[in-house]
Amino acid sequence: TSAYGVPIESKATDADGFFNIGLWPHNTFYQFPYSQCMGTFMMIPLDEERTILRFGYYTPHEALPAISRAAMDWMNNELGPEDIDLNITVQKGLHSLGYDQGRYMIDPERSNESEHLVLHFHRLVYRALHGQGDPIQ
Repeated sequence: TSAYGVPIESKATDADGFFNIGLWPHNTFYQFPYSQCMGTFMMIPLDEERTILRFGYYTPHEALPAISRAAMDWMNNELGPEDIDLNITVQKGLHSLGYDQGRYMIDPERSNESEHLVLHFHRLVYRALHGQGDPIQ
């Protein structure tokens, strides 16, 4: 078995899963399965139209394992650029103080395909910009 093109050298543990935690308003902490590292990104608004995204990676290992290096490479060269391109495409030309368009796929069981966290985040953004009202019902 392999991950990121690198053989997995040990049995899977509870620590080998995925997590993604957003810390409002600008920070995210995440781990990809088997990566043996934690990643962060910080969104830094420059003005109304531009944002810088800063990535960081952290590992408890003194020497970086090959699987960690491969996971970082995958994020930096495949998944990250793909996500950035998707976000630019969706948001280009909005020029708004909040996004209130489109539909969300909400699963009452909160499966990993549900967008309940996206909806929650959009509500946080709206409230931060406009007060306590909720445009999304």
